[in-house]
Amino acid sequence: MNFQLLDKFGSLPEELVHVIVNYTDIIVYRHGKFINRLNKNDHRYNLVNNIPRPIFQSHRALLRLTDRNHKGYFLNYDTSENLFTVNVRFVYIYKDGFDKYYNMKSNTTYLFGANNKWRKIVDYFI
Repeated sequence: MNFQLLDKFGSLPEELVHVIVNYTDIIVYRHGKFINRLNKNDHRYNLVNNIPRPIFQSHRALLRLTDRNHKGYFLNYDTSENLFTVNVRFVYIYKDGFDKYYNMKSNTTYLFGANNKWRKIVDYFI
């Protein structure tokens, strides 16, 4: 029975096969390959969906990594002026009704050097 169905599908145009496969929501055709996809009813889909996405600007990317206790890190990547820097901030987030307040506990900036290592930038005040 399965072989007869496969033989019938073999005569269908390739574009129609891709539409049918994408409709199933289990396998998707991307970049010339068939790739498995998580079903939306799978418990792992909720875990992957809750991963924070970075916010991109022209030469910056901001990533907010916070937990349920409203503590976490803000990573700000900057690639302007042919320099690669990252600013790492540890913050506490307080919610007061409609507003959010950020209490910054640490603020450190790192520079990606010519020897492929991250170096801490230290500000000296005189």
